[in-house]
Amino acid sequence: METKITIMIEEWLPWAIETLSYKGEYDLLRKLAIQYQLYMQQEEQVKAQDIIKVMNLLYSSGKLHVKNAVENEFLEIIASDETPLTMKKHMDSFSHELKSAFIKTILEN
Repeated sequence: METKITIMIEEWLPWAIETLSYKGEYDLLRKLAIQYQLYMQQEEQVKAQDIIKVMNLLYSSGKLHVKNAVENEFLEIIASDETPLTMKKHMDSFSHELKSAFIKTILEN
């Protein structure tokens, strides 16, 4: 079953997921977070920013289910490998809403 999350990611980020095999929206969000981290490490800022733009859009326009999925699957993966340097980079690119959710995710884990 297609969901808002999978539809939006498949439509806006086909290049980011074309080689990924995933089972549902949660798995897709986790793997996209890993992809995002790889782009950040490889200094591919444009691709990383495109992923964040879609996450910002999903989070800001999503209902509670979508927000929880982004927090628990995407942001949690990023937060688990956080350093002061990467946190600064993330905070600069996240929307206000996503920044708040990211800090909440860090504090909860």
